[in-house]
Amino acid sequence: TLALYFLIFFWDFVVGTKVFACFDDNTFLLAPIFSRVADILSKGDWPIQIDASLLGIELYNSAQFSIYYPFYPFHFVRMGDPVSAALALSRFTLLHIFIGSVNIYALARAVRASRAAAVIAALTFCCCMNTKIYATWINITVPYAWVPLFILGLIQLSQLKLRRGYLLCVIALSLTILASPSQPMIHALGVTAAMYVYWAYLVVVKKDRRGLAAGGVCGLALVSVALICAPVVLPTGIEMQ
Repeated sequence: TLALYFLIFFWDFVVGTKVFACFDDNTFLLAPIFSRVADILSKGDWPIQIDASLLGIELYNSAQFSIYYPFYPFHFVRMGDPVSAALALSRFTLLHIFIGSVNIYALARAVRASRAAAVIAALTFCCCMNTKIYATWINITVPYAWVPLFILGLIQLSQLKLRRGYLLCVIALSLTILASPSQPMIHALGVTAAMYVYWAYLVVVKKDRRGLAAGGVCGLALVSVALICAPVVLPTGIEMQ
């Protein structure tokens, strides 16, 4: 049902009669960078810096996007064929809108919403005007697609499904940060801080030791994410100082 409504709502973008990729940041910044990154990778080099754009752009410490994210379509964005480049960026964005919708559905089911309510929540996410507007901002749409899965992991920890919660938190937060170490990462960590307040309440007020287990495993997950994302977070953090 979700996939069907998604296809109906975004059909023009799926078949390529409309694209999200004509936003200025995509046309004049991301698409040329992606194309150049693909050229560098094809030669067996690692794109630390690009000298051919804007008098030189450092990629290893950029908060715009990370070259370590495994799903960016570098090899499909070639500036010699601008139409194909625009279609690749647009369909890549669509894929992550759908991923975000599926994650919203899973999150709603985890908090015991009915299937119908979970579908409505997912459809609200994928079909609302806010999502459509932000779809022009590829490097924000992509990391936010994984934030609901991270929140699902936190809920699993609260339910003492520790192994599953740990894996979901590590995978989802790592993909969020690797996609773009910017606002989505900050919001995900803000939700984490709120969960720690709740877990502390359970321990101190309710004398419920479940908060200790959930908080401890969450801390282990955050350490794991920090190690995985160190090549992205450390240079970006130093640059932001």
